[in-house]
Amino acid sequence: MCDNRNLKSHSLARLNPSVVALVLIGCWIVLLVAHLSGLYLKFGLGFEFALGVVPFFDFDAEKNAPSLFSSGLFFIAGVFCSVLWRTSDSQAVGNPWLVLSCVCCFLAFDEYAEVHEKLIDPMRSAFGTTGFFYFPWIIPYAAGVGVLALLLIPFWRRIGRKPVGWFAFSAAVYLSGAIGFEMIGGKYLESLGDVKTLTYALIVTVEETLEMLGLIMLVYALLNHLRERTGEITVGISRVDG
Repeated sequence: MCDNRNLKSHSLARLNPSVVALVLIGCWIVLLVAHLSGLYLKFGLGFEFALGVVPFFDFDAEKNAPSLFSSGLFFIAGVFCSVLWRTSDSQAVGNPWLVLSCVCCFLAFDEYAEVHEKLIDPMRSAFGTTGFFYFPWIIPYAAGVGVLALLLIPFWRRIGRKPVGWFAFSAAVYLSGAIGFEMIGGKYLESLGDVKTLTYALIVTVEETLEMLGLIMLVYALLNHLRERTGEITVGISRVDG
């Protein structure tokens, strides 16, 4: 049986890494201004809810605009890793790009649903963590990052210095917030008896800012590496004419 249908593709946009990064930075600036405005409403004027505006832009809250943005960045990174896997010489299940794509997609879900936060009470009760490890979820997550980085050393050596440099820089920025400032914030919050003050909110602001900027750098690095490997990158739709 002959299939006379034709597959037609229509290009919608060309993805320029620098333009994409600038758009994402613009989104981060909007979120940051909204968050800081919320802090002023909460700690300066005493409006903790303000028709839902304060929690919706709060960097320390879950399932709101900032968490959705960070989750989206992880998901975009996962998609780009998946594309790099599909365009690589080997499409085996153990391909590092596929592994990284799965990790990014899990972290996208974790970032929005805050799965790691659910580890705090059980681990704190089991191990009595205090001080810099007041938020004990950082222990297994940091260990996981370290193990993954070591296992992928041969992969890092193959893809070249420039992309590895960008990946390392983005990871350093992200982890300085996700782990470094998380430890600082945990120790400070414990000293206050779990009372969240303006100072603690500002620590969280720096933490989340570093995370978002690190993820934006990662998206830029992945898109730039993809363009270097495959040429011009376009986003489009396909239609089957029958």
